[in-house]
Amino acid sequence: MRNLSLWRNSNQPKSVFDIMADFERNFGRELESWGEAKDLAHKPLADIHETDKSYFLSFDIPGLKKEDIKIEFEDGLLTVWGDRKAEIDETKDGVHRKERFYGKFSRSFTLPTSVKSDKIVAKYEDGVLKVEVPKIEETQRKAIAVQ
Repeated sequence: MRNLSLWRNSNQPKSVFDIMADFERNFGRELESWGEAKDLAHKPLADIHETDKSYFLSFDIPGLKKEDIKIEFEDGLLTVWGDRKAEIDETKDGVHRKERFYGKFSRSFTLPTSVKSDKIVAKYEDGVLKVEVPKIEETQRKAIAVQ
């Protein structure tokens, strides 16, 4: 598509064609990767932070029951699975727009294996899953005097 703004006085407002050309130029690559972006929409957003004693992971997964969530930790890999059930029947209800994802999803994160896997705690409240993964206490380095 040609840039029509070259043929126009810059004081005039842009035409629809100019706006479309700008949009295509600025967002074309992003639209080509829509399939990749769509896949990310099926995964809950997550925040991870660390303290001296634990790793903390928070996942935004509204609309689920705690029975619909499964968490597993094996060989340093923490995986969260879920299944969001559809709230409406598309065959019966008149659907005008459907942006929310329904179905199965999973997220996995690699954590150090030096954690207390038997002490992992998960809580789900107000659509947010919070997982605490306690660290194993580091052995303290001790200087030994030579006698």
